[in-house]
Amino acid sequence: PTFGDFQTNVALTLSKQLKRQPRQIAEQIVSLLDMDGICEPPTIAGPGFINIKLKREFSESELNKVRNDERMGIAKAKAKTVVVDMS
Repeated sequence: PTFGDFQTNVALTLSKQLKRQPRQIAEQIVSLLDMDGICEPPTIAGPGFINIKLKREFSESELNKVRNDERMGIAKAKAKTVVVDMS
């Protein structure tokens, strides 16, 4: 609950490659995100962690879509023959 539903440290990883401060990269990422209807505005914590909190309405909508589906929205896999050679 403190940090949201998802968190990414991608800005920290990119900082070495881009030779920029991770917080600046995180700010740029957040400014380009279009998450309307899915989550609250993402926040930046510490040196550049991006925190994402899903909107309750979005979560409820997605859960209601699969509530009565015995496969929970997952498509049925096509059967395949796989040969495994054990020595």
